[in-house]
Amino acid sequence: MFGRISAYKCVLASILGIMRRFLVWPSKLIWPGNLPYIALFRTLHEKDAVDHMVLPSRWSISRLQFFIIICFIETIYHWLPGYIMPILTAFSWMCLINPKNIILSQLTGHYGLGMGSFQFDWKLLTSYLGSPIITPRWAQANILIGFVLFSWIIIPIFYYTNLWNSKTLPIATFDTVLVDTGNNFVLHASTGTILFYGMYFASLSSILIHTVLYHGRDIIKQFRTSLYRRDNDIHCKLMSKYPEVPEWWYGSVFILSFTCACIVMHLGHFMKWYFVCAGVGVALVYILPTGILAAKTNQILNIKAIGYIIGAVAISDNPIGFLTFKTFVIQTQIQALTLILYLKLSHFMKIPPRALFSTVVIGTSVSVLTSYAMADYFLNNIKDICVNNVNWTCPHTTHSWVSVDSLWGENILSSQTAFIPPTGIYSSMLWFFLIGALLPIPFWLLNEKYWHRIKWLKHVHFPLIFFVGSLIPTMAAGTVPTWLFIGFFFSTVIHKWWWNRYGLLFSSGMDIGVAIATIIIYFSFINRNISFSEWWGIGGPHNDGCPLSQSPLVPSY
Repeated sequence: MFGRISAYKCVLASILGIMRRFLVWPSKLIWPGNLPYIALFRTLHEKDAVDHMVLPSRWSISRLQFFIIICFIETIYHWLPGYIMPILTAFSWMCLINPKNIILSQLTGHYGLGMGSFQFDWKLLTSYLGSPIITPRWAQANILIGFVLFSWIIIPIFYYTNLWNSKTLPIATFDTVLVDTGNNFVLHASTGTILFYGMYFASLSSILIHTVLYHGRDIIKQFRTSLYRRDNDIHCKLMSKYPEVPEWWYGSVFILSFTCACIVMHLGHFMKWYFVCAGVGVALVYILPTGILAAKTNQILNIKAIGYIIGAVAISDNPIGFLTFKTFVIQTQIQALTLILYLKLSHFMKIPPRALFSTVVIGTSVSVLTSYAMADYFLNNIKDICVNNVNWTCPHTTHSWVSVDSLWGENILSSQTAFIPPTGIYSSMLWFFLIGALLPIPFWLLNEKYWHRIKWLKHVHFPLIFFVGSLIPTMAAGTVPTWLFIGFFFSTVIHKWWWNRYGLLFSSGMDIGVAIATIIIYFSFINRNISFSEWWGIGGPHNDGCPLSQSPLVPSY
């Protein structure tokens, strides 16, 4: 396990050298996730004079004062959703009218389709889509379209028409069940799970075509230029004063880490060494398009489905190899994009590139070696760890990911995978690859012809629309309406001067307030197994006061 982690962490460090000219240097790619940190750093380290020309004197307040106030208020408030009144994390007021009505529960429950549900917990609100304050308004519009289309229109149609016998499972959750047909067992998946993969397939093909059409010219331009030739970018101009990291540094790290990864895969009997080539190749193909998406919208499109497909076809007879390959693909992409995010932060904050390179390489090496040594020591020296030792338990895989792996991994009882043709019962979902690839083309052609008359055409983003549709089973649907409302409020209703001065600090203050409250609650109560008394504010088993939101309409299994 930790050998795999060490291998892909080293490989991804070398990928940064290739992608920095495309994802770090361009001024158009701002990586919104960095903005709250930059605002916080400036607030803590720069002198801030109150602008009396903009703010009336009685409302005058410095940025530091505003940050402290928001942080303090959120620290106090988070005790409600975080411990005292969990129903605020999933407030389904419409379902509370008649919680015993299963259809009403499925439609309005926070963990159903979330119609009329609200989210009053900042921690859970930002856990999937990030802070709504830093997401551009055009991206919010695409998220709205994707959410309404797939969560409130397509899923109910598929479910209540009983397509794929879907009424026997919950409407919008990851659920699978093995059905005994007499001769063998057939894997049956919920509507949310099936459409999750359909939307994921569409987003994976759509983002490649979208990147080529909308960003192809810029990519070619970035390939032919360097940091020193970007005179119109003040950040690049200032960063060019530092010695740049030579390309051969990154190349050397890649050769060394790739060799080590192959050795680890072979000696550890995880999978054949040449699957490392496939994993790195897939990551290289998708890091650029998914990086552009993240740099513009703060949304990361995970490529886990590619790992599942290749693993299911090529190494389905080796469960360890299957899990190793998909982990290699997923973590290489996610951690590479995370480090590119930090590279952009250092670009804004003017940190010398060679100092950052040394810090990343040394920090990664120390962390993986330390993690491996600790894990190896615990597993070999603590009796019954992860089995019967109540003092040393291990995190269990969530039900959703068990369902995912059972859909793709070789199933001993049925000897088939659900999405792989010709025997896969859901193999028709693979057509979404074609749908996702074709849809961006007509809108790009319209934009090329009518861009000066129809301004909104350039903001149509099918990869983002499909991406949101694929999030519904993993993310509670009731989170999205509140997320969109807050995003619209800050980007449209709040005056521009307020957002520029305080909006980003509001996001940072909320994050830090939640972190402080969570630490206090954990060590004061959760760690001591002290739970709050049972009352209406607990919200039942799902915290939404809607106990039937995850129940099937026809409980046949």
